[in-house]
Amino acid sequence: MVADMVYDGASLALRQSFASLRCGAAVGDMADVCDKARVVLAHFPQPIAAGETAGYSLWPSPAGSFFDLLFSGMGPRELIFLAHAGFWTHSSLVLIF
Repeated sequence: MVADMVYDGASLALRQSFASLRCGAAVGDMADVCDKARVVLAHFPQPIAAGETAGYSLWPSPAGSFFDLLFSGMGPRELIFLAHAGFWTHSSLVLIF
């Protein structure tokens, strides 16, 4: 469950910082980061609006929202890594169990 909370928190934190990545004009390494961020954020119905902040929320993901607060100062590369690590750890443990 902790791995799932890490995945949720990293995804929420990445969603908040995605607009600041300026992916429309990204080239080189940053374009690669933007592509990986889009994969992580694919399950969200729409991007977060500019200036909108999520903060802590009891619904729909209270634990993920708490981890979002913990991860809010991290960069996009770290958030992408945490999201992938959390997703695959959680999925693997569920299948092994």
